Amino acid sequence: MHRIFIGHDPRQIVSLTTLVHSIKAHAKGDVQIVPLVLEDLPITRQGLTPFTYSRFLVPYLCEYQGFGLFLDADMLVTADIAEVFEIGRAFSSTKAAFVMQDQPAFEWASMILFNCAHPSNRILTPGHIENPQTTNLHKIGWLERNEIGSLPKEW
Repeated sequence: MHRIFIGHDPRQIVSLTTLVHSIKAHAKGDVQIVPLVLEDLPITRQGLTPFTYSRFLVPYLCEYQGFGLFLDADMLVTADIAEVFEIGRAFSSTKAAFVMQDQPAFEWASMILFNCAHPSNRILTPGHIENPQTTNLHKIGWLERNEIGSLPKEW
């Protein structure tokens, strides 16, 4: 089962619904899709959107096991999402997260495949994410550069 977490913003319900439909329409296997509704999560910290910081809870929500994919709500999937998880599994012994490194670092957090079991992701606790002094999240700053894998730009 592929665990997919989507940023939830009440202002983007159509985007969220469209993304969920596009994932399911192309998935050849089982997917578990979880909208990150802030009111249901163990943090209250927000940024420009309610899910600005909740995206970094994915390893915690997966109990630091397996893989979890975060997607911004304004995306559209046009292929089997399992392809993304296969990329992660191929490098699971060395990489803690995978992002699209061909875009500016501040946009990396739009799509993150977390290797939730990687020891470096254990820092991503509700307390760490909630802390206003934690400022390095969107540029995947909790990881060493060699722990960050790259996703193909097609994704």
